Amino acid sequence: MSDVETRTDAPAEPFGSPRDAAATALNGIGQIYFQPNVWCGLLILAGFAVADWGMALLGVIGLAASTAAGVALRDRFPGSPDGSALRAGMHGFCGILVGAAAFTMLGAGWAGVIATVVGGLLCGPITVAFVALFAARGFAQFALPATTAPFCLVAEAVHYATEPLQEPAGALAEIDGNRFEVAVHAILSGISQVVLIDDPISGLLILVGLTVAGWRVGLAALLGSALAAGFAVAIGSSPLRDYHGLDGYSSVLVAIAMACVFLSGRWMPWVMAVIGALLAVLLERLMLGAQVPLFTWPYVLITWILLVIVRFVPGVHRAPG
Repeated sequence: MSDVETRTDAPAEPFGSPRDAAATALNGIGQIYFQPNVWCGLLILAGFAVADWGMALLGVIGLAASTAAGVALRDRFPGSPDGSALRAGMHGFCGILVGAAAFTMLGAGWAGVIATVVGGLLCGPITVAFVALFAARGFAQFALPATTAPFCLVAEAVHYATEPLQEPAGALAEIDGNRFEVAVHAILSGISQVVLIDDPISGLLILVGLTVAGWRVGLAALLGSALAAGFAVAIGSSPLRDYHGLDGYSSVLVAIAMACVFLSGRWMPWVMAVIGALLAVLLERLMLGAQVPLFTWPYVLITWILLVIVRFVPGVHRAPG
């Protein structure tokens, strides 16, 4: 999701062979957590499958739809005249998240499939619109990424457009286990809730995938989720929300973004990861009062804010690329 974007009119060719197509798809799955890595993508997909095959199927359909939109739009991403950004999965990750969101709202029936396909296709032009906005005068100096903002906008539209078809959300399962087991459940579920999955086994598979992509990535994910879990309880969040990872997923993404993607340096990226993870929890608490689906908005907004701020902070440097 580290998308420094420019326009190009050269055609994108991500599907030279079935192997290329599979790599593009798995890279897109990995890009949910910023990792264009086929093994990481495969383990994240396994996390989907463990949670529910229907969710995994809708996720893949959404990924295909958003990638197809990227092909149709000729891969309007930065520094990618040969379509390398598209092959790295930059048009895929928002689509798979739309599929996951559609599943949670509508299930894996025809309504969910239609919402996923339409939503996945919309991710392409909306992403291009963010690329153009952030390349415009006044914004370009901050090199802001579109990241999951297109997914958030599309998922909000799907939510409100399909409200009559949605089943009421079920109650969260009660807390089960001793203090250590509860903490592990909360941390791993915080990692899996990035993709709208409430399952510690899925979280563990995703964490292994992130660690395969890079040990710092796995560490940042653990750090973000653990900080969020502890801080949320300290400021009065519901222990049940915390147990199911609902307080930690935005912090997971912010921590990875700051520590491993957008900033360079030895210590400062990790300092910013800690600050960002805590701020994401606070923003989520504020946004809950609005009674609208949050999706990954807390992560998106905190990441944008921090990247604007660090532009003016001496000693904090952006990563190249």
